[in-house]
Amino acid sequence: MTSWSAAAAGGQMTGGAGADLFVVAPGGTSRILDFTPGEDRLDLSGLPMLYSPASLNLEALPGGLTLIWRDSRIEILSVQGRSLSLQDLGADLLQGPSLWALRGETQLPEPEDPDPPVTQPPDPQDLRLEGTSGADSLTGGAGNDLLLGYGGDDFLFGGGGNDLLYGGTGQDRLFGGAGEDHLYAGPSGGSRLSGGPGDDRLYGGGPSDHLDGGAGADLLFAAPEAAEWYERFLQTSPEAALWF
Repeated sequence: MTSWSAAAAGGQMTGGAGADLFVVAPGGTSRILDFTPGEDRLDLSGLPMLYSPASLNLEALPGGLTLIWRDSRIEILSVQGRSLSLQDLGADLLQGPSLWALRGETQLPEPEDPDPPVTQPPDPQDLRLEGTSGADSLTGGAGNDLLLGYGGDDFLFGGGGNDLLYGGTGQDRLFGGAGEDHLYAGPSGGSRLSGGPGDDRLYGGGPSDHLDGGAGADLLFAAPEAAEWYERFLQTSPEAALWF
């Protein structure tokens, strides 16, 4: 049965009867008082930057052996009182689980959980938002939304997705946002419609409506009373198509 013996830097260790594992912490002078060759083991894996036992400096020690690495000195005395060689200490000096032995654990720590799988966000929800007879402010989401302003001077913003915006009566402000949106002004006149990015359709409903398609190949449908104004607008917007 193997017992564990670990000490802080500069500590002293005694294994006793049985097969022992001596775990050495870096720094200072550590002493092992009863090492049994062929039975006990030595773990030096906690010494920083030590990749091979051949890199250790060895000093003769009556009844044992001294190992030196950087600021660490390990004095090992054999239980029989005879001198030791590096080969007497075993072949796996740098393979022991020093970190968890120094913490007093007697079994390997649980492996860390792997990174959780990447989950795709859910599809955006399509919204239906309705106003009142007063002045309302309605804002859609990332889906294909339906916004109904009804009466009053409303503010409607579609957001992402291909949205339908109906201003209703009143002087409304309709903004489609990204996507291929359809914006409808009411019959009152004086409303402002802005399509935003995407191929939009804007429908004026009364006199003095202002229609701005934005980026993309848009279709603008104006009320007959605004024909002259929109003819001038079409001359500066070659991507737009205008219908009366």
